Amino acid sequence: MDLNGSRLGSFTVARFTSETESARETRKSFTAEQLTEQNNFTFNVTAGRSARLNFIRIHYPRTLNASDAPYAFMPEGEGGVLEICAKGASATTQLWRLGDAGQEFARVDSRLEDG
Repeated sequence: MDLNGSRLGSFTVARFTSETESARETRKSFTAEQLTEQNNFTFNVTAGRSARLNFIRIHYPRTLNASDAPYAFMPEGEGGVLEICAKGASATTQLWRLGDAGQEFARVDSRLEDG
């Protein structure tokens, strides 16, 4: 099993032991430190054998690291526009409304402008 061209590890599925078996289950866990926006998994089967991969479960924890004091951003007046300057923002940067534990969070519709 490879992820983005780097080897995660391998696993083996045991042979059938009777004519009535039609499938075997194997579970294996791998850890990858550096994931990207688009991740490619490669699953190889030994030559001359057949196999089917039903699913891959991915646990992808995310951490928000803030390097400054927290702020509440409010537009001036009802329906006003809020301008936030974010260093290093790109076309893939997303703005999220976060709150305290137990409160809903949501992606905020936003537009990136150069300048």
